[in-house]
Amino acid sequence: MPLHVSHSTYVKKPKFKVPTSPDPPARDSISAGMHALGARLNLKFSDRNILLQALTDKTYANTDLPSNEGFQVLGNNAFGLYVTEYLHVKYPRLPLPIFEEILTMYCGHRTLSTFGREVGVDKQVRWQKVTDEALENLESKKPRNIGKVTADAVGAIVGALYSDQGPTAAKNFIHDQFLSRDVNVGAIFEKHIVNPKRDLSYLLRRYSQEPPISRLMAETGRFSKSPVFIVGVYSGEKKIGEGFGSSLKMAEFRAAREALKTHYLKEIKDFELPSVVDNDNVVYRPTEIEDTPAVV
Repeated sequence: MPLHVSHSTYVKKPKFKVPTSPDPPARDSISAGMHALGARLNLKFSDRNILLQALTDKTYANTDLPSNEGFQVLGNNAFGLYVTEYLHVKYPRLPLPIFEEILTMYCGHRTLSTFGREVGVDKQVRWQKVTDEALENLESKKPRNIGKVTADAVGAIVGALYSDQGPTAAKNFIHDQFLSRDVNVGAIFEKHIVNPKRDLSYLLRRYSQEPPISRLMAETGRFSKSPVFIVGVYSGEKKIGEGFGSSLKMAEFRAAREALKTHYLKEIKDFELPSVVDNDNVVYRPTEIEDTPAVV
């Protein structure tokens, strides 16, 4: 009787497959973190490599892409243009030293670096620390650090927007991400005022107005440990400033400083920016050009 053998006896079992290592990432691949950064900042470039280039520092060698230097220069100039026009139109009487400090507060190196850390640019930028030997071959002998690299990358992102999407996209990004931030203009102004009564005298003389006169308006606790004096500063019959303090001198100082702030920090509420002409069918309506600060 022939032996019956089940077919299952001869079924070959699959051989054990040794797991292989995944393919190494390409030199210039977009990481998940970069995708997330682009989505977080609502960046919509026409080519994925544009963001990658904007995040590639000049110290990074393992790439076939150009560095972000070109974008950075363009972005820094866009920052200068759009922040300057905004401040100049909104605060037309700002003295230059105060103007420059406020400009730096909005788009200086420290601000760009801080913004980059907040949104994660510092985690995605591609860079390498430069050795002392390599530093000798660079045009700039200043060593690179993550703060500088991050600030440059933020500027490069704005430059990439300007180049790929046009000036309006770069301007909107600057307004949304930077000019929307709160900068205490009054505190910066006060820091620059050393002798407000003298400065106020020169200012009133320039406009052919009567010199400032301080008048005590109210006081309490003159002979106590916590006196309070309220002083008004007048030009003729018009009160132009008011201040308080624990001494007459302090109250007079603050009153004169307040008068200067009222003049120099004049704020235009409803205005158009010169760059509005970048849009089609828009006619720019210039604001009134104010006088320059009084020279002491």
